[in-house]
Amino acid sequence: MKKVALALLVLVLSVSVPAMAAVNITMTHPASGANYNKVTIGYNCDGGEEVRAFALTITVTDGGFLVDSAAPVGDPNVADYWVYPGSITFTIDEGNTVVDGFGTPVAEQDANGGVVEMASLYAVSDPCHPDAPASSGSLCSFKVITGNCGLDNQTSVSLSLNSKRGGVVLKDPNVTPTVNLPAAATFNYCCWLGPGQSRADASGDGKVTSADLLALRKAWQTTSAGYPHGTNTGQYNCCADFNHDLKVTSLDLLTLRQNWQATGLGNCTNKYCP
Repeated sequence: MKKVALALLVLVLSVSVPAMAAVNITMTHPASGANYNKVTIGYNCDGGEEVRAFALTITVTDGGFLVDSAAPVGDPNVADYWVYPGSITFTIDEGNTVVDGFGTPVAEQDANGGVVEMASLYAVSDPCHPDAPASSGSLCSFKVITGNCGLDNQTSVSLSLNSKRGGVVLKDPNVTPTVNLPAAATFNYCCWLGPGQSRADASGDGKVTSADLLALRKAWQTTSAGYPHGTNTGQYNCCADFNHDLKVTSLDLLTLRQNWQATGLGNCTNKYCP
């Protein structure tokens, strides 16, 4: 009889206690290429939880970030999390309070990063958002910008929950979810994060001149894997690799020609090659 009672107790507990699930935050970026500095934040709810809002702090060592408004943020017609509480604005129209602008995901920003805050809003009657957000997807993407990579030649980007703005909020606000955050992303090609490097500013002085042509000539036909790295003749110079394909070729020369004598590209004061 005791064994039967114990079995029933185990059965009741297994039915009444929900499985502990988690909201997993991801952060990815290409290993090389022109979009090397583009980071995409994604999410996955492994237990089917419905997340109503995200508030995440982005920390960039020796730099900041720019949100890429092209995709998937900025368009309420295609994004699940298209309400930006931190930057939404209101106005009074004939005595009624109406939304004046949805703003951007960036709620706060400073020299070392900032906060993105994104929420969902849907209703059966809404032709653009009749359904709840998917259990997984992309939140937003941003570009890492830095002017000082430091002597260790690395810039890292990390995510944390912004508790002041709620962190991760589920449909039931009384439930605190388990949130798994990604490891920090490390960028080793610091030149590529300079504001004008992809437009042929190898020297980091904010303009494209003979100094950039000289850097290209010294690194001409070298590759990251096959040659020593440095700024001398015959060495692979990541600063002269304008298209980020890990080699210095005619494609980089074409970029330099297209941007020859360009100015106002911004300064990058401390440039190192890996």
